[in-house]
Amino acid sequence: FYNAQYLARGKAAIILTQSELSAARLAENIRRLLLNRPQLVKMAEAARDLSQTNAAEKVAEKCIECMQRTREVIHDVIAK
Repeated sequence: FYNAQYLARGKAAIILTQSELSAARLAENIRRLLLNRPQLVKMAEAARDLSQTNAAEKVAEKCIECMQRTREVIHDVIAK
């Protein structure tokens, strides 16, 4: 949900709430975008601008940093 909100705020996506989602509504939104190439291009460009280069690598690095800090804290607690 948060990723969808991020993309929608950046004009790279359209959010349909669960209550308004149906096959017909989804098909209509897709059709509207396919018939409006300039809008589709704007959304694609916005998505590219919002993208994070090497996002998975950055997340993995943060996880490793967190694990190392946790290990240091545990080591300090045990050493006392």
